[in-house]
Amino acid sequence: MSHDSISDDPLATMLAQTMAASLAAMQNQPAKVELPPVTLDGLLDSQGAKYLPERYRPIVASILAKGTPASMLPLIDHLLVRDGRTPFVVLIGPTGAGKTTLALTLPLAMALHLGERRFERPLFVHADDVCAARRFARLGDEPELLSKARTKRLVILDDVIGQKDEAGDLYRVIRHREENALSTIITAGFGRADAATSYGEQFARRMFAGISHIVGKK
Repeated sequence: MSHDSISDDPLATMLAQTMAASLAAMQNQPAKVELPPVTLDGLLDSQGAKYLPERYRPIVASILAKGTPASMLPLIDHLLVRDGRTPFVVLIGPTGAGKTTLALTLPLAMALHLGERRFERPLFVHADDVCAARRFARLGDEPELLSKARTKRLVILDDVIGQKDEAGDLYRVIRHREENALSTIITAGFGRADAATSYGEQFARRMFAGISHIVGKK
């Protein structure tokens, strides 16, 4: 048997045919379609933007008209889930400083910055509603609001100002999200020390496990 040629080798013939067919298929592939860039208008028209109350839309659109502001990038970076990081951002400031506006803007700013085509709607919930949710549920049932507040991928927990957390639901929401590294934006009327006075040190430690940002600071 001659070893000068492998043309009669069935395996070699099969491999050559397979490679030729694969190459031909690659050459006949249609050109990749270039998707248009993600736009603010597109995001605002998406289902994900329904978390945004109508009265906030004009100011949010104005803030993001030229893209994601550079000043928001450190906050967005911290909301991205990474090993060893608690993706909590606590926005602190007095009433009227713009905490809620900034909190509502951040999810859209993040989606715009990252070029997310499928924008998942965050949950926007007031701390009062978390504390009161169990009053309106049947005995033994967990209110749907609390389940969503604990497990949603991104939650905006608005206006934590020392509400009476009689059932411990506000703490449970924050604890679950901190333990499971779920991105959370919290607006608060006080800092860590006052939170510890109102809710206890363990509550404050979890609430301020990420970073704090002062809104309206001169």
